Amino acid sequence: MSSEPARLKTAWVASPTGRGFEWLLSSLAALEPRVERGLRGPLWVPLAAMLALLLAVVFSHPGFGTNSAKFLERIRPGWSQVVQLKLDDPLHDMSSSFEEGSNQAKRTFRLTAPAVGYATRAGLSGTIVFEYACAYAVLHSAVLLGWRLLGTRSAGFFAALLLASTYFGTAVLKTGAFFWYDSVSYGLLLLAMNASGSATRALALFAACFSDERALFVAPLTLVQWGATAEQRRAFRREVLATLAGTGAYLAVRIWLSVTFGLRTATQGIGLGPSDPVLHQAVACLWAPFEGGWLLLAVGAVALLAKPWPGRGIARAGFAFFGAYVLSCFLVGDVTRSMAFACVAFFPLLKALTLRLDIPRVRATLMLASLVSLLVPNLFAGNDVTVEISLFAWLLGAR
Repeated sequence: MSSEPARLKTAWVASPTGRGFEWLLSSLAALEPRVERGLRGPLWVPLAAMLALLLAVVFSHPGFGTNSAKFLERIRPGWSQVVQLKLDDPLHDMSSSFEEGSNQAKRTFRLTAPAVGYATRAGLSGTIVFEYACAYAVLHSAVLLGWRLLGTRSAGFFAALLLASTYFGTAVLKTGAFFWYDSVSYGLLLLAMNASGSATRALALFAACFSDERALFVAPLTLVQWGATAEQRRAFRREVLATLAGTGAYLAVRIWLSVTFGLRTATQGIGLGPSDPVLHQAVACLWAPFEGGWLLLAVGAVALLAKPWPGRGIARAGFAFFGAYVLSCFLVGDVTRSMAFACVAFFPLLKALTLRLDIPRVRATLMLASLVSLLVPNLFAGNDVTVEISLFAWLLGAR
């Protein structure tokens, strides 16, 4: 029995698919020093972040900006009026002003961005600046996380590229169009993962949850420290306690606001009826939020769950939670947007893989995953065009 994993590994390497995959990883590993040399100087982090965003705009978002003037002229004024209600009164109950189940009605407790605009007296302009600052923080934090976890600047660049080429990138690029606050939540979640102190992590998670409730449900996926040593296990416990503190404070304050000010939680629209078309597009909805990230998940499942090791219990719990969250997203209308929040799990996964595989191999796998995401057009490639949804719907005969 003990030789079974080794036998399977030998069979995989000997197969044509295995040989091709191994050749691809070795080719990408040879490319890494060139990328490393290009990211020199004290400003390499913003350089890597902006380069990742630029490549995503060119390759993964080919229709970005198409008819953008008409698009914003038609869409943005209505949403700016919605945000203005919260800027005038952050405790305004949105369900009393909009139809139950609408996106506007769900914004009652999405307070972080409006509260910043209200507190600074910067109004709508200040809210937009804050949104785009958080959008940049998504890529900046991704670069730092990849560098910190895998040890090279090129790894940080490819981590940012992976996110920029998926729905994360869509939120970064279009954050000011709808005032959806996705980029605010993403930025704060990644800030929590980068935090060196427990208080900073707890505060970032608290603010992320008050940007979008989905941050609450993915908070366990932000636990980066996997313990191979006693010190790492202590760091993991500190992360758990900080996560519980941040999310617990959010729930307590939300309940207090509900009781004290009569704010209501909009629940209509959760759950699918038999006529909902999203089930016909389930394959596309599953692919679009993660794209090349599925490769990371597949490698992680094999490496972390195949045979016993000290961290397998945590790995099992993490994969089970990830799967449960992804499936639960089919119970809401914004399937792709909801699933995209789970992209934060890529970083704990990379950390865990370093405990089971050679780090250069993990970096090569990350490079391959990011290039897959880059070269396959993003779900929202244009303003109204859903390239992958249309393609998968056609393949499934659901068009």
